[in-house]
Amino acid sequence: MRLFVAYKLAEPPSVRLAALVAALRPRLPKAAWVAAHSYHLTFAFLGEQKVDVVPMLTDALARAASSVHAVDTQFGRGGFFPNERRPRVAWIAIAPNESIEAIAVSFREAVSSCGVSFDTKPFKAHLTLARIRDAWRPEDGDAFLRAAAAMEGVPFALDRVSLFESRLLQSGAVHEELAGFSLRGT
Repeated sequence: MRLFVAYKLAEPPSVRLAALVAALRPRLPKAAWVAAHSYHLTFAFLGEQKVDVVPMLTDALARAASSVHAVDTQFGRGGFFPNERRPRVAWIAIAPNESIEAIAVSFREAVSSCGVSFDTKPFKAHLTLARIRDAWRPEDGDAFLRAAAAMEGVPFALDRVSLFESRLLQSGAVHEELAGFSLRGT
C-alpha cells in the first residue's frame, strides 16, 4: 500500500482555494488539477509499504501528535517545481513558520522510529494544485502566480495530521484516511 502522512486542508480555506482554481483552469493550458477534497500538506511520503506496518505507524504518529501543538498559519505565494522556466508542478506555499517545520520533524521522526523508509527530501510546506503535462508559456505561469497571490495571507488552522493510503487510478489519485490525529490544543 502507498502511504503518506499529511494535513488535509479543511473548509473554508479549501472551498476558497477551489473557487480560485475553478476560475483559473479555463484560462490555462491543460494540466492535471488536484481535486479540492484532496488538497493536503505532506509531511512524509512513505511510498509502497506492507500493510503490517500500519498499526506500528499509527501508534508512533499518535505519540507524535500528542507532543506537538496545533498551529495557526496562512497561505504564502504560488510557485512551481522544478522552477518557473520549466513548470511541472504548480503549488501554493504555506507561509514560512518554524512551528510547521517542527511538526514535520516530529512526524518524520515518528516514521523513522518504526524503521519505515520515507522520502527524505527537505520539507517544503506547500499544497500541490496541478501537475503540468505540456509546457506552459511564461504568460501562463504569470497568470497562475497572479491568481495564487489572491490566497496569500488567508489563514487556517493546522490542527490534525493523518496517515493516508493513496491509490493511483486512471482518473487520478484517491486518498483514504487510515488514521487521524488531533494535535495538542485542539
